[in-house]
Amino acid sequence: MDNRKKLLFGAAGVAAVLLILGAGYGGYSLLSQHASRPDYRANTIMVAEDYLADQEFQRALDLIERLLIEDPRDEEVRDLRDRILTARREYQDMLRSDEAARLEEQTRQLRQALQDAGNLDDSQRRALEQQLAQQQALLDQEMRRLEEARRQADREAREREQQREEEDRRRREEEERAAARREQEEAARQEEEERQRELDRMSQEERERAERVAELLRQADEAIQEREFITARGHLNTVFQYDPESAMAYAKIAESYYRQNPDEVPDREEIMRNTNEAIRRNPDLWLPYYIRGMTHKATNNQSRALQDLEEARALNPDNAELLYHLGNIQYDMREFRDAKNSYERSVHLDGTNERAFFNLGLTHQQLRDPRSALDAFRRAIAVDSGMTNAYFALGNLQRAMGDYTDAIDNLTTAHEQQPERVPIILALAGAYLDSGRLDRAAEHYRLATEKDPENAGAFHNLAIAYLQQDDYDGALEPAAQAIRIQRNNAQYNFTFGQILSRLGEYDTAIQYLNRSAELDTSYLRPRIELGRVFIAREDYDAALDILLAAKRIDESSFEVNFNLGDVYRLKNLHRQSIEHYELALRQNPNSARARNNLARTYIASQEYERAEDILQEVINFDDSYWEAYHRLGEVYVAMERPDAARRILEDLLRRNADYQRRSDVEGILSSL
Repeated sequence: MDNRKKLLFGAAGVAAVLLILGAGYGGYSLLSQHASRPDYRANTIMVAEDYLADQEFQRALDLIERLLIEDPRDEEVRDLRDRILTARREYQDMLRSDEAARLEEQTRQLRQALQDAGNLDDSQRRALEQQLAQQQALLDQEMRRLEEARRQADREAREREQQREEEDRRRREEEERAAARREQEEAARQEEEERQRELDRMSQEERERAERVAELLRQADEAIQEREFITARGHLNTVFQYDPESAMAYAKIAESYYRQNPDEVPDREEIMRNTNEAIRRNPDLWLPYYIRGMTHKATNNQSRALQDLEEARALNPDNAELLYHLGNIQYDMREFRDAKNSYERSVHLDGTNERAFFNLGLTHQQLRDPRSALDAFRRAIAVDSGMTNAYFALGNLQRAMGDYTDAIDNLTTAHEQQPERVPIILALAGAYLDSGRLDRAAEHYRLATEKDPENAGAFHNLAIAYLQQDDYDGALEPAAQAIRIQRNNAQYNFTFGQILSRLGEYDTAIQYLNRSAELDTSYLRPRIELGRVFIAREDYDAALDILLAAKRIDESSFEVNFNLGDVYRLKNLHRQSIEHYELALRQNPNSARARNNLARTYIASQEYERAEDILQEVINFDDSYWEAYHRLGEVYVAMERPDAARRILEDLLRRNADYQRRSDVEGILSSL
């Protein structure tokens, strides 16, 4: 440790002793010592920088956290913390990458040793193969750990960035709200001064009357807040004894009727009469426009409601409640940009309205701004952690954006808060399905069917979850239930037919697939599946007819062209087969399956050099596509290249001892 570090921690040690002595030194504390030493912060940053340079990341972070405890808004310190965390992540990535590279090199050396070991007996070869398998397993494990560590680091970096953005935003909002409060207080002060000046100009009798009116209006406000509406109207009717032309009294009478039942407004005529009287007496008063607009909204007169609330906003632009309801009307009328502006202004003035944040999130979604929507939903949750709809909306949006981990977390929270709500269960099941966690998806789809036994979609998606696990027996029953509930759904008929075809029940499968195609004449999938069924039954003419019909619907479909390539290959129509495999590969150039089958067509037409090139491409794309090794070995045999055939086929058996057609490969090797 250098002298700067020694001096710093020496001083810290003295401070610790004084802290223990406490009362004897007049309540001396470590915090007060720091406050009395302006160089403490600079020294701590300097030492943390030294630790960072020495790659002692945790010690650097410990020092930085002390400074952030004292001042969480210190930008320089926060930047340094982020640099330390980034450096630590990069250093850890480097170590893991080095370890992976070391294991990869060892694996390569073992594989090379195995290829070069032509004189080893069987037991020595098996031992070397076992060692190679173990080494490969270690390498695979390390690569998985490296990838997971990188994903975790990326998540943590995103969370830190989100946290920082949230802290910055909250600070700005606090400052803006404080400024708004100061402005409001100043406006109120000036208003009060003007009222006092007006009172000063009045006679004693006029002054007493004005003060009595103000007191009655205040008492009416309190009564409305306490939902004592009759009492409030009593105070307001008394106002007319002192000021028969009081616009505010008319406005507040209307408000009392509205707030008594804002959803149904049974006293609509009274509200309208009193708001109109208030506006006639004082057209510059915002409240009667607001109450009249909200009454129009309750009676579904959206255009009149919008007109009145916009007038109210013009007179009182800093009322958060008014802006929130104006945003709601604008949203309902699909004026989303205006709604966004209203909600943003509302939450700026009042950061405690979780509904305003939530509706702002929905508005951002309508405006195709998912990032801002995520932020608004998170802010709604920050205000009210029990707002289930915000977790639900946030999880659904994250799922749509492919962020399945966070989606599952938020949808799980929504489900825990409202465990009987089927749409939440279905969304959570869908997130599990999209993320490949098929067992958990099936579990939640099953739960949804138990909560709602007539939900066809839940049964269908349960069947899909089983189907993707190749559990065709498990998929059959829920797929049948979906059709029981909605017999004329093309997608449900297709899925049931697909499951039956996988079970080898071709006759029944054809019935349901044909029905699906009839229900939706533009639906490709039943026609593609029918083509596969006919191919499996070796009815190539029927397969060709249905697949050509599918091609007329979508001539660029990968699956259609791939299956047409298969049919033409099986009919020994090689040129047509090659043409359609190549069309399929234009849509999906990385399909090892399409390249492999294209090579099979070239083999059938005895174009071995072309087949060799394509099979090498398959292996380059996917070095575990074992059939390509097998086919390539057969190509080398046909090309009278026995050494190349032996090399590729032995490599296949070394790398996959459980290859399904091992006996065929061994037969070829024994003939060389």
